[in-house]
Amino acid sequence: MIEKIVNKINTTNPSFIFAGSRGVGKKHIALEVAKSVLCKKIPPCNNCDECRRIDKEIHPNVVIIKPEGDAKDIKIENIRELVKSLTFSAAEGYKRFVIIDEAHRMNESSFNALLKTLEEPPKDTIFILLTANLHSMLPTIISRCEVIKFPPISNEKMVQILNVSPSHMLIPYSMGSISTFNFYVANEPQISSLISFLQKPSSSYVDISDLAGDIMEVVSSDSKAQELEYMEYIISLILFDLTNKYKTASENDQNSSNILNCIEEIKSISKKIYLNTSPSIVFENMLLEVAKLGS
Repeated sequence: MIEKIVNKINTTNPSFIFAGSRGVGKKHIALEVAKSVLCKKIPPCNNCDECRRIDKEIHPNVVIIKPEGDAKDIKIENIRELVKSLTFSAAEGYKRFVIIDEAHRMNESSFNALLKTLEEPPKDTIFILLTANLHSMLPTIISRCEVIKFPPISNEKMVQILNVSPSHMLIPYSMGSISTFNFYVANEPQISSLISFLQKPSSSYVDISDLAGDIMEVVSSDSKAQELEYMEYIISLILFDLTNKYKTASENDQNSSNILNCIEEIKSISKKIYLNTSPSIVFENMLLEVAKLGS
């Protein structure tokens, strides 16, 4: 994968989106790509000043943008400052990398501020946008980038890495992500309740409200950024389960349109977590949509 990306960088001036679940190595690969271009050795040595500075995220030719502090999103001021800095030539080398971590957390204004730069990237500047929620990004941004999807780690490999039983109930729901599995294990009672609901949805508003309350206990944090990350784990689980149901229904020639509509509605509702909508309302609305499938 790295060699193919580097070849494209050396022949064109592409922008990339690395899309995949948390914990599957998107940022690691982005940094390894930067090393492969900026290190004077092939493959990169990991010992020179270039490689060490990239590892420490202090290399002048590797700019990393991400939500600051407890901010939920990447603000337009951050993108404007980035765009302004790109008017200057790359330092100490002929290529510069802009890695935008949690790129789906750009708000609409931030996306629009970045759009023109992606349309006409500065010479020798490579954009790599990292996201665990490709569906939350503007289509206009996606259309200007080459999307590289990162597959999940296989269940067998997950079992080896985590040293857990192959029959552990949370392995199949972890979507090939180590960080996702660890989050689920840390909150196993609530996650198990959610999985039970997804397998057999209840139409009782009391049950739905109680489960949404349990979810809020899991995602609540003093850090807004961490709280958002926890909510994304929960949303990923709901969408993962629904997607599997859709595939099974399609393969068995069953009516899958209701499931597909539910998936699209969940995606639409999920975008509200990046706004000022109450998270408890967001999750209640999601669970109510899932409950419709059981009615």
